[in-house]
Amino acid sequence: MAWPADNAVALASMCVHDELRGRRSNQVVARWVAQVRARLDIQGMIPHAWDPATEKRGEHARGCSQALINAFLPLMDSTLA
Repeated sequence: MAWPADNAVALASMCVHDELRGRRSNQVVARWVAQVRARLDIQGMIPHAWDPATEKRGEHARGCSQALINAFLPLMDSTLA
C-alpha cells in the first residue's frame, strides 16, 4: 500500500532540504505530484491509501490525512494545494 500523507511529509522535507542546500529533487517531486493528480478521488481529494499493485484506491480521503497533506503540499505544488 501507499499512503500519500506519509509521502507528502517526506517530499516536503526534500523540498526544504533543496532550498537550504541548493540541490534539486524536482523530478521526484514532479513525479509524485503527477501520480497524485492522476489518482484523486471523485471529490477531487487525495486518497488516504492506494494499492500500487492493483492501481486501486485502498481508502477514500480522510480528514486526518488530508489535513497533514494540506500542511505540506504548498511546498511541493501550490496549484494542487
